[in-house]
Amino acid sequence: MARVTLREDFDDCAADYRILSVSADHFKEITCKVAACKQTGEEMGKINETHHEATTLMTMKGGSQLLLCDDERTFRVRRVEYSNTLLLAEAKAAKMHDTNGIIESDNASDAGEGREHVVVCSSERVFEVKPSVAYNDISQHLLESPLTLKELDTLGTVERSDENVEYIKREELENGTSSSAQRFYTFPQLVALNRSSARELAVILSDMGAVVFNGYVRLLKPALMREALRASLNFFDAYDTMSWEGVMEQLCPSVYPHIVLRAVRAAYGNATASGETPRGMAAFLQVPKVLQALAASVLLADDAEQNTQFTEAELQDKKLSKSVNRRGSLFPELDFDIFYDSWTSSIPSSLFVDGTLPSQSDRNALLKFLYGSVIVVRNAEGDSHVGARAVWAPSNVLSTDVSLRTRQLFEIRPGRWEAEELRAYVAPLLDPGVAFDHIIVRYAKEYRVPGRPVMYGSLS
Repeated sequence: MARVTLREDFDDCAADYRILSVSADHFKEITCKVAACKQTGEEMGKINETHHEATTLMTMKGGSQLLLCDDERTFRVRRVEYSNTLLLAEAKAAKMHDTNGIIESDNASDAGEGREHVVVCSSERVFEVKPSVAYNDISQHLLESPLTLKELDTLGTVERSDENVEYIKREELENGTSSSAQRFYTFPQLVALNRSSARELAVILSDMGAVVFNGYVRLLKPALMREALRASLNFFDAYDTMSWEGVMEQLCPSVYPHIVLRAVRAAYGNATASGETPRGMAAFLQVPKVLQALAASVLLADDAEQNTQFTEAELQDKKLSKSVNRRGSLFPELDFDIFYDSWTSSIPSSLFVDGTLPSQSDRNALLKFLYGSVIVVRNAEGDSHVGARAVWAPSNVLSTDVSLRTRQLFEIRPGRWEAEELRAYVAPLLDPGVAFDHIIVRYAKEYRVPGRPVMYGSLS
């Protein structure tokens, strides 16, 4: 659109309007649609209906921070602007066409005098957005009623009725009034609960090894997942010819149902690996996730009761009364030497032999694989592990707010943190394009010493 013609009285209300330009490509698209309509005789209304059907639906989510989600992506809203839009066009002496392509008479044009320059009038909300990280808000809800081996054993022998399944309600979650009864969720319900798009949520669930059981999205009991993982690792370590298909053939269905091994493969397997060209165990595994799962087996004592309840006196003795997860129990911890020996002994030896992992004697290098899950609390500054403790603190039990998560981390381990270790906890919460170095200085003090890694300490 080269130019617009303004009415004579525009100066009287110029402060209420802004003149916006129309891009040449958009104007060309409109012109082509009108021309095609004239040639085919199709009504413009039908074209508009087709365009409306192709419109992407955006869903508003979030609490203090508004998010917009379409089917595939999540956006963070930076500003919302309300606008009354008038699209103006130059008046012409020639006969004009209405939206249906019918020629109007001069009398009809005269009857519309005073409005003949306005061809589009609408009220709009303009959102200024930027790409947002996809949050994981549903893992704790799914783990409240995990899928057990006992349930899987009864599959096909017990008919389940919808009357036996209670649907969770958003109001109950927000108000904290949900009962202790088991709750199960369909995928659309999880999409409504989670701050992400449907596609992003599907990726999150796949990475966790989620399965669909009786129409509901479920997570296997974590202890069962880790047990099946260790059994799979033993198979990989014992046989030269390795593949996930071989693991399933060996362990299913005599030891585990197929659904268990498929969940383990989805959560810990390397999706790019091919069973036809084995290149060692590491080619079939997401090594960092496997090492973190083995660390969890040691710190959580999978063969012991997990839901230990602590008294107020025990909380005071631990001096971590504020650092509790959502279930009310402390972050599990263990003497570092005991933890390290048990953890490294559970790692398949072939991962050390083929050079995938550093030597067991190189503690600092090996512990980097646990960043984001295990925190080593030392009695003094430095690299010494004498008297240190290993604390199980996975990201999914911490706050999704950067400020609160940083505060929690400094409560668990006061003192200074290496940038790389702190980054493992904070970076997953940052939107695309946001640099960790630029954000973390808002919540932590930065310490730079020549020849040493950058360190961060608490602001308080």
